[in-house]
Amino acid sequence: MLRSLVGSEMCIRDRGTTPPEDDCIHSRIICAEPVSPFQPPFTPKFGGVSTLVILLVCLAGGVCTIVFDSEVVVAIVASTVFWTTFYLLLVNALIDHVDGLRFKCGDGSTRGELLVSVFHQLGVCLIAMVVMLAVHVNHDFKDWWNKGPVYAYSFERQVQVSILGYELKDLSYGCIHWTWLVHHGITFIGVLMVLNMPAGLGLVSLNGLIAELGSGFFNLRYIWENLLTRYLYFVGMFLSNGVVVAFTVLLWWVDDMAIGWKIGYSIISGLLFALRTEGLRREVAEFYCPEEKCHTPAERDISGTEDEVSGGGNKQGAGANKVAVDEVNAIRPVVLSLIHI
Repeated sequence: MLRSLVGSEMCIRDRGTTPPEDDCIHSRIICAEPVSPFQPPFTPKFGGVSTLVILLVCLAGGVCTIVFDSEVVVAIVASTVFWTTFYLLLVNALIDHVDGLRFKCGDGSTRGELLVSVFHQLGVCLIAMVVMLAVHVNHDFKDWWNKGPVYAYSFERQVQVSILGYELKDLSYGCIHWTWLVHHGITFIGVLMVLNMPAGLGLVSLNGLIAELGSGFFNLRYIWENLLTRYLYFVGMFLSNGVVVAFTVLLWWVDDMAIGWKIGYSIISGLLFALRTEGLRREVAEFYCPEEKCHTPAERDISGTEDEVSGGGNKQGAGANKVAVDEVNAIRPVVLSLIHI
């Protein structure tokens, strides 16, 4: 039902619903519904020749990333190609060859899609954060925290481009729901802006990774739905959101950076915080309260009126209140898909 911002992926649909088969026709630019691109029957999206070509492109991108590391523009393009094709091959290989990973989880995604999300967010990003801290803590942390530009440093550049490639792979299926365009568009702008930021190297690098960790806890709880993973999501997302806000505030104390960079970064972080916090609020409310007690006052009034109508109340009000209920139910999955894609 939910997915995460600067950090997650896949077409989303509301929990427990099954969209018509033609809702996501891959010849369309915009999908009718935010569904996963992987639907039964699970036929491979790429043939043997196409897969081989993508693999060769991936390897070429990796080699060029290493060889042309000093050529910033070439290295960014090459590493974007590498990370995009790497994640594209990984998710398709898992779903094509492992039947158990085609299982549909609670948010409508396959288990394979969520495993790739967790691999990126709690694997690649967590390891990158540990490496950064191990290298710079008790060594040159203050200098690393403030220096820049970000694109000039190979490892930190790869961190940002890995997030970019992880998101770009979702655009390869030809069917894009508008929530993908909004979420991924914000992510692309954010990554490109961070790469060009003239200072704050350590700060923005750690902030992006910590945001990804929060998304990872969300995806983890849908792979293994139990009390432990749910509480990990509650605590992990709360801490992740808090750190994102704190680091954004600290950015204003970084020297050698024009105020325009700080304002732009603050806007993107603010959107991230607002969307993710709203998603967390809904999840906590749904978990701790019966459904009828956790709606907002407006939603409760609508629900209550609908109940009265169904029991034989005013039939003229029935149509209007049913429309209102339908509007609430229609808006909810769209909002949530923006939060945790």
